[in-house]
Amino acid sequence: MVKSKCQSVYHRPDMKVAPFKFCPDCGEIINDKLRPKADCARTHTLRKTKGNKYCPDCGEKLGK
Repeated sequence: MVKSKCQSVYHRPDMKVAPFKFCPDCGEIINDKLRPKADCARTHTLRKTKGNKYCPDCGEKLGK
């Protein structure tokens, strides 16, 4: 795993398998073994209200 400036728990060295393809805070790839989900656009509003800056499934920046 590459060192990141992001402080998300998903970038910690002891995180062996991240549950998402992309980090919800910075958008970097954190688990390259997962394929991006193409149909996740309908969940973007929900993820944004939960405080995510990026979609953890496709990596798209949420909101402005």
